[in-house]
Amino acid sequence: MYELPRVWLWVQQFRSRVADDFSPKTLDEFVDVEMARMTRQMTWGVYRGGELGGLIAFEPSSPVVGTSHVTFRRSFWGHKTSVPAMHQAYREIFGAGYRKILSFVFADNDAIRSLAKAAGLKVEGVLRNQTLRNGEPVDMVAFGLTREEFNDADNHLEFQPEQHAAVVARVPDAQPAAVGGHPG
Repeated sequence: MYELPRVWLWVQQFRSRVADDFSPKTLDEFVDVEMARMTRQMTWGVYRGGELGGLIAFEPSSPVVGTSHVTFRRSFWGHKTSVPAMHQAYREIFGAGYRKILSFVFADNDAIRSLAKAAGLKVEGVLRNQTLRNGEPVDMVAFGLTREEFNDADNHLEFQPEQHAAVVARVPDAQPAAVGGHPG
């Protein structure tokens, strides 16, 4: 995917809020990791005014559940673009038969926690000392959204995605791999 260097640049602006000590450290490493993930995840580009400004990925861990990852460039931050884009991708995920979407967020990242809540995800718990950031243990918050919760909320949305500038396009060559256990 030729847009991955652009995503790398977006993340560098707020890397300390989203990356742990084990995240890719260079552009080449990032591209390699993300290209390997493409074989086992569903991926969408988020466009506004014809410009790419976000990436949404869903990595299945079983036939019924998987983890969502979202990245938006700074000019795409705000719920008018990000939440409708997430809802479009989540509608496809649930439509493909998955029953639950998970997301794991640093406990001190208030912006992404707010975004997760705005998109309908609910806090499921705190994972204490889950990873390291700058050599120090950090907590993460587990968020989850079930298909039933999404369908109930989706039927009562105050906005329709078509009314906003976000357009979500599935990356055509990224198809989820067959899942049966936790992907390696």
